[in-house]
Amino acid sequence: ARGIAIDDQATVLAVGDDAGVVRCFHLERRHMGLSRPAWLSTHAAKVWCVAVRRDGAMVAAGDYANAVVVYSASDGIVLWQKTTWLGKGAPFTWAVDFSADGSTLAMGHWDGYAYLAS
Repeated sequence: ARGIAIDDQATVLAVGDDAGVVRCFHLERRHMGLSRPAWLSTHAAKVWCVAVRRDGAMVAAGDYANAVVVYSASDGIVLWQKTTWLGKGAPFTWAVDFSADGSTLAMGHWDGYAYLAS
């Protein structure tokens, strides 16, 4: 696992990896085990970072192919994505995190900028 995150109630676990896959596990369904994610999504490159909103409703993933994607944690539907950036340089997203109230996503990018999305 390259990146891993869990919600405040320990019901949603997100894992990003070097193969470019985001896996989301619903831990309240423990009988499924961690070998069977509730859903997965493939990115074009390594998924470097993931975040789970505190209430477990959304998963964000940042990758090495210039993309940050926000998914519905329940079913993996893409809710939002960002693929354009202000600065120049390598297309790597180093960090993603949701604000405490879940209304804002913070992103740290290789271009030296920090980005916020509501």
